[in-house]
Amino acid sequence: MKKVIMMCLFLCLFTISGQDVLAKNGKYKEEIEEISIDLEKVVYDSETGQLTVGDRVLGDYPTYAEAHLGLDNDIKSILPTPSDDDRVRVTDTTADPYSGIVHLKMYYKDVNNDIYNGYCTGAMIDANSVLTAGHCLYDHKDNLGWAYAVTVSPGVDENTNHFSTEYAATISVASQWESSGSTNHDWGVITLSSNVDSGVKIFDLHDNVLIAQNINLTGYPNTTPDATSKTMWTADGPVYDLNLYTIEYKVDATSGQSGSPVYDSQNRIVAIHNGGVTGEPMNIARKMSSWLKSYLESNHIS
Repeated sequence: MKKVIMMCLFLCLFTISGQDVLAKNGKYKEEIEEISIDLEKVVYDSETGQLTVGDRVLGDYPTYAEAHLGLDNDIKSILPTPSDDDRVRVTDTTADPYSGIVHLKMYYKDVNNDIYNGYCTGAMIDANSVLTAGHCLYDHKDNLGWAYAVTVSPGVDENTNHFSTEYAATISVASQWESSGSTNHDWGVITLSSNVDSGVKIFDLHDNVLIAQNINLTGYPNTTPDATSKTMWTADGPVYDLNLYTIEYKVDATSGQSGSPVYDSQNRIVAIHNGGVTGEPMNIARKMSSWLKSYLESNHIS
């Protein structure tokens, strides 16, 4: 079965300021830069997983680090050893809330038009909206900029797709992330070209998290003790620190889990996993602030 979608052939950029500004209620807000991906003609073959953008067939490509360094260059994650890795594999990815956690495959192009893949995790916050990390959608580390195609696979388990794979129509990040790569603003949203299947979990959002509160982190790591990408793993632990924009915790995570939902006991997203804290055995996530929750509910949740 093939899906054929004709998308707009223009780029939409909206930005007002690269600075934090105070809203009338005295709380900080962020200005948003949004891009509509020029997908031209997109054909996705659900049987083979083949994606065609324009006249170019997309396949599997190395990550930028693999192509240029010969190793996984992701320093933004704790790298637990098998003896102290507390993650547990999720065996039923169709169960609540795991069906709403998605495997992301990004395609980037460099200045030579060479293609590289990247892998992240996201969470469904509406039938066609995915919450993830900003650095999954706009790359600063390797200077690749915007992803130009993204596939979204809810609740996938190895080679078993329990739900249809969809792809991005638009991607959005905070303008502060695009301009400076600040961890404080490392979040993004994917709007899909069509709704995900019924049965996929839609996460609620919650803008209150406390130090010592237990949180869950679930996603698709590229490196695990005995599995490869497209297997889902979960772990939990307490919040150690928080500030205006971020929370910190020692819950195990590795490359590929960027964008994973950090959620509470009621399965409400309280933060978006970003990676590791430089020089500390700690992971960090963008907190679900009141402003961010309001923005998402007004613009990406129906």
